[in-house]
Amino acid sequence: MTRLRTVRRHPRRRRNRVSLFGSAMVLTGAAMLFVAFACVGSIGNRTAVHGTSSASVQGAATLEQYLTPVVAQDPKPFASLAHADREWMLKTAIWFAAQQNRYAYTSDNRETIPADRVLSVYRTFFGKDAKPQFHTFTVDGVAYVYRADTQVYDVPVTGQKNVYTPHVTRVMRQDTLTVVTVGYIPSAGWTQRPDGTVVPPAPVKTMRYTLQGDGPAYTILAVQHT
Repeated sequence: MTRLRTVRRHPRRRRNRVSLFGSAMVLTGAAMLFVAFACVGSIGNRTAVHGTSSASVQGAATLEQYLTPVVAQDPKPFASLAHADREWMLKTAIWFAAQQNRYAYTSDNRETIPADRVLSVYRTFFGKDAKPQFHTFTVDGVAYVYRADTQVYDVPVTGQKNVYTPHVTRVMRQDTLTVVTVGYIPSAGWTQRPDGTVVPPAPVKTMRYTLQGDGPAYTILAVQHT
């Protein structure tokens, strides 16, 4: 009989260590692209796990970090990777690649991200043998321009509002699968108490992520409503 291990996490308030994301949300209610990734450690550390080892807590925080670029792009649900939005997949890889390094800029203030770096990130989320079809595409009015001659993506340097960050509340492991329940923390609604305590808003929705693997490497297989 298959054994399931469940991690349940319950939020608690965290004092005095205000993250970049928390500060930005209190002051502006909006997030730049890099801010959502910077905040994930604080989200994870604000949680308590009952009846589990410290390794389980660390594992949930690691999952939050892994899922941050994915949740930030708010994917539409899909039951299998074959039915996932390919442009969302590319956008997620480009978004995360841009966070990991500084690249050259064009004269019109667009960042040039090498396609091989995008490919590496793409495979981090969608499988080591994944073969994305690089092309120019537009999402929400933003053009991601692929330059085949130089093998780079030109992307605009813009802010992104309403960036969600993940808060893992449950982890189940079954054979080689990891099923993660994830709350989506919005960028608006953060508050700060006079003593410096940053209080995040409640999740606006909860999704279930099915991952292949049990760490440290994963492949996203499905994103579904709970």
